[in-house]
Amino acid sequence: MNYSMEDYLKVVTPHLHSDLVTPNALSHLQALANILPPFSYAGVECRLGANSSQAVDLFVSLPRHLNTLPPQFLTHPIWQTLQAFQCEWLEPTSFLSKSVKNVALEFDITGHPPEVPIPSLFVEFNRKMGSDNNTLTLIDTLLRQFNRPFSKKLEGNLQQCLDALPAGARIIYLGIMLSRPTEAVRIVIEELKPEEILDYLRQIDCFDTTDTLVNLVQTLSHFVDKIGFLDLDVSEFIHDQIGLECFFDKQPLSEPRWQLFFDYLVENGLCSSNKKEAFLAWPGFSQPESEPSLWPTHLNWGDAFFSEQAVSAFFRKINHIKMVYHPNKPLEAKGYLAFGHRWLDRKTLEFEDEIETPMMKTTLMKPQDHGVVSDTAVDATNTLQKVRNYYDTMNAIIVQDVGKTYQAGTLITNTPVDDPYRATNLYLASQAGIQAGQHVLDAGCGVCGPSIDIVQSIGDLKVDAITLSTAQAETAKKLIHEAGLTEKIQVHVGDYHLLPFADETFDVIFFFESTGYSYDQQQLFTEAYRVLKKGGKLYIKDVFSKEPPLSDQEQQELIEFNRVYAYQTRCLSETRTAILATDFQEITCHNMSQKITTEEVGKTMVEYKHGFPFLTEFGKAHYRHFQCLPVFFAEIKAYKPSR
Repeated sequence: MNYSMEDYLKVVTPHLHSDLVTPNALSHLQALANILPPFSYAGVECRLGANSSQAVDLFVSLPRHLNTLPPQFLTHPIWQTLQAFQCEWLEPTSFLSKSVKNVALEFDITGHPPEVPIPSLFVEFNRKMGSDNNTLTLIDTLLRQFNRPFSKKLEGNLQQCLDALPAGARIIYLGIMLSRPTEAVRIVIEELKPEEILDYLRQIDCFDTTDTLVNLVQTLSHFVDKIGFLDLDVSEFIHDQIGLECFFDKQPLSEPRWQLFFDYLVENGLCSSNKKEAFLAWPGFSQPESEPSLWPTHLNWGDAFFSEQAVSAFFRKINHIKMVYHPNKPLEAKGYLAFGHRWLDRKTLEFEDEIETPMMKTTLMKPQDHGVVSDTAVDATNTLQKVRNYYDTMNAIIVQDVGKTYQAGTLITNTPVDDPYRATNLYLASQAGIQAGQHVLDAGCGVCGPSIDIVQSIGDLKVDAITLSTAQAETAKKLIHEAGLTEKIQVHVGDYHLLPFADETFDVIFFFESTGYSYDQQQLFTEAYRVLKKGGKLYIKDVFSKEPPLSDQEQQELIEFNRVYAYQTRCLSETRTAILATDFQEITCHNMSQKITTEEVGKTMVEYKHGFPFLTEFGKAHYRHFQCLPVFFAEIKAYKPSR
């Protein structure tokens, strides 16, 4: 065999943090992978507790074709039986072919692997298989084929487990622990609702009298999309230990509840903080361009052959979390990290195994794209529509959960303040040089929270405010009326690249986190220059991207950030260049990282009910677990010449 599973493992090893897999465990994992043929879908099981065993397990999906196995494997009876099983499975008319959908092998790694490693076998049943009798027949067939006992007592216990299943639930996997000194088999049950799990366990007499399991099931159902599987070990009796396999529909970058779930695990001693961060950072993609020295050479022919039609990539995804419960042992959490290789159709870029993410197309097709579409390439109509739709849709939620000022960054104060957003608005007003008697433009005004705060503080001030969103404008007018400021603040609906004001109208124009909605910054600042009076001031407080180059992970996170917020986060230098091109003078830029925090907006994303954290409506749409988002806050000041 000229290549091995190690050729695949090495591509993803840089992303397998030592907090999850220690160097010693990694060396054992690599040694095992080196003697296995490559499998296109594989993964690693990690114990998540701070004091848990450092051992890891490797699981692989057996393909529906015969692998080329090392000669020494076929000297062992279990591998001989496994190959015979695979041959029968591949025969289209066989009972196994009709009854078995997929097969996985799991290798327990407790040290350096033996010359012939022995796996456990997990068989996925065909969901169209039919009756309970067929299920028992298949289990009997599999156990006898692998020389495992199928006693009357085991058959009776399995029948009890089948009889107690509620409508719709079924045994979907059988685990045969070939590598372990046990005669127990593992059955994996799917389609049990959380409220059915406890009743089911009572019916099969596998339930302790404490509230521990009740509370666990209820808690898990609050956090995850689905408790997908219930795992039971069955032999001459039904064992007390159970597994609850928990799933989310999306990966962490697109599903903020992963972070909340892991916070719960950490708080309850089921996961260490370091393992949490390492685990959530796992998902992503690797391509030949990003990992040229690690790319398996035997894939080169396929990459070349499919180059016009397909993209070659290794994916990394979190498969699930399993909670292992035993009435007389501490609760344990295990995490399953999956990876594999695919050639993806360039036209659709869709994975067969639901491993896609919202930013997949951009990530795979534009690896150097920082999430910013160049000014010359942007379709202005599409950009305006995207921003307008975002605010028309989100306005009520933002006002409800965040308030009348929608800014991610608020001022860090030495002492607590009653309203951090108001304190921020007044600080920014002072930085902008806004004074009594001036005429000011609030460009990208939202619902006019900042303008209301500033006018209430300064008094003698006239403000024109502009937004793309009619929903925002209506809310703004209502808030202005309630504040008694209708004579001082006027709201306009329109595009701030084409301002409905005469030349030299304003003393100050400010953008509070709104320049990222621009489809052409040079046009934006040219228009701002036009309506500013001579000697007038331009002030910007915004979020900016780090200067390139960005890592793959930074690019992915910035793409997702821009998608979620309908934004185009530019580099500070890019915005400064656009301002400089419009004849502004005395341009100064200051990093505000030491003055601005995102703590307040973070609070708006989570609320607590009955002691459990839940995402607010705003949080459901915006919360993401960014680990290396390459952004920071800065301010820009510039002046129109006096003559």
